[in-house]
Order: sequence, then C-alpha cells, then structure tokens
Amino acid sequence: QRPPRAPGTRLLSWARVRRLALRALVIAASVLAALAVARLALDLSWDQARTVMFCALVFAHLGYAYVVRRGSGGPGGNPWLLIATAGGIALQVLLVLLPATRALFDVTALTAAGWFTVLVAGVVPNVVLWAVEARRS
Repeated sequence: QRPPRAPGTRLLSWARVRRLALRALVIAASVLAALAVARLALDLSWDQARTVMFCALVFAHLGYAYVVRRGSGGPGGNPWLLIATAGGIALQVLLVLLPATRALFDVTALTAAGWFTVLVAGVVPNVVLWAVEARRS
C-alpha cells in the first residue's frame, strides 16, 4: 500500500540497522544466559549446555516472528504463522528427543530443567522486544 522507495535511498536506514542490532543483542544475551544457567546453575555437561543454547536460539527466533508481526495484525492475523511456529517447535523437540537425529545434529537429551531453561530463554527476549516495540508505538 506504500509507494516504492526512491532509487537513491538506502535499503536499510541507520535507525533500522540500530533497531535490528538491538534485537540481535537481546536474543544473543538471552541465549548466552541460557548457556550460563545450564552450566553454572544446573551443572549440566557441556554437551547438554550446548543443546540448551541451540534450542533456546531456535525458540527465540521462532518467537521473534511475532515481534516482527506486532504491527500487522498480531499473532492471530496469520494462522499459517502459528502453524509454522508450532511445527518448528515440534521439529526442534523431536530433533532432541529422537536418538537418530541427536546423533545427526550432535545434540544430547535434556532434563526437565534444561527444557525449562530453553523455554524461558526463548520467550523472555521476545517479551522484552515486544514491550520495547509497544513503547515505541
């Protein structure tokens, strides 16, 4: 519904680049915090902690789609997004649960505490980003 951008303008403005960098830093901080919690608080092995970090990164990115959609109808605006997100989460969980895929992706089984850490580290950055975007609006 908007006219095309002028040929001489930047594809990404500096304001947009800064906003994307902030979003990346929030997600990265959450994923690194998940690694620290897995190793230091939960005393998981490095293999399990890496798996927690990997799953947290996937969950955070799947949730990030809803932050991006915030201004265009929200999560309920596109049922295919919900299906894709649920499918992505299901595939990630199966990847960790099935022995054949664990070996293929070099991940290990997680404890309940490990999965809880994944969930928190996947949700918290998106709640933070959602709140930041809500304040900007």
